[in-house]
Parts: sequence; structure tokens; C-alpha cells
Amino acid sequence: MQWFALGLAVYSTLLSTALGWLAWKRDRHGVRLFTSFHRGSGYAEMWVAAVNVGFRPVTLQSAMFEQGGGGGYLNDLDENLGLPVRLDEGQQHVFHFPLEDIETDTVALVVTDTLRREHRLNLAGKAGADLRRFIEHVGVTPVVADGERLA
Repeated sequence: MQWFALGLAVYSTLLSTALGWLAWKRDRHGVRLFTSFHRGSGYAEMWVAAVNVGFRPVTLQSAMFEQGGGGGYLNDLDENLGLPVRLDEGQQHVFHFPLEDIETDTVALVVTDTLRREHRLNLAGKAGADLRRFIEHVGVTPVVADGERLA
């Protein structure tokens, strides 16, 4: 009888832990950022799609490029980017950034939601390497204060 009670207690503990974890995971907010690069006659752009991969609605409030020295910039107003925007489960919002506006010391794109969570697209990793290859391919020189080229 004691083994049965102990087994039932262990089973109940594991079941309640698993159900609690599933409830926590279901109620989470989640935004992922995906990049693509586009070129047309007279323009070259980086498109960033912010997708709500969570189960709860999230409102994106602002966006900015983060620089290596801790500063940040955005060459456009949040209103022109369509912010703030509410994303329900599975919805996306696409930002368009001209490549000429991205400075050389940019390390990330940071999108902030109304709960002040920061969702980052690291431009020092794979997205940054893709960006550099695309810039070399189209021959666009980003506008920077010191005249360097993004490399």
C-alpha cells in the first residue's frame, strides 16, 4: 500500500508540473524577426518581418538600430514604420529599411513591445553576413559619418 501511495504522489507531481509548464508556455508572448533583402530599379532594401509566434497578442511599440558603442538610431519615424501595431497569434508586420540608411557600426535591430520586452535581430551574426553579401552584390554604400563602408 505504501508503494502505491508513493507512486501516486510521484505521478501527481509530474503531471501537475507538466500541466503547469504547458499553461506557462501557452500564455507566453513571442516575437521572432526574419530578414530578406530586395532590390529594384533605384532602391535596395532590407525587409524585416516581425512574427508573433506566441499565443497571446503583442503590440510592437518602437524599433531602432543599435550601434556598437551602445547608442542607437532610426532614420524614420515609428509612425512611418506602421508602429504601434498589434499582432495576434501568427500575424506579422514587415518593416522596410533602405540599405543606404544602415550605418557601419550597427550591431542589431531592436523592436520593443508595450511590455518593454526587446526583440533583437543580431546583425553581427548570420543576418549581418547576409546583409554584407547583399550590399556587395548590389553595390550600395550605406551613409555613415566617417565615410567607411559596411564590411
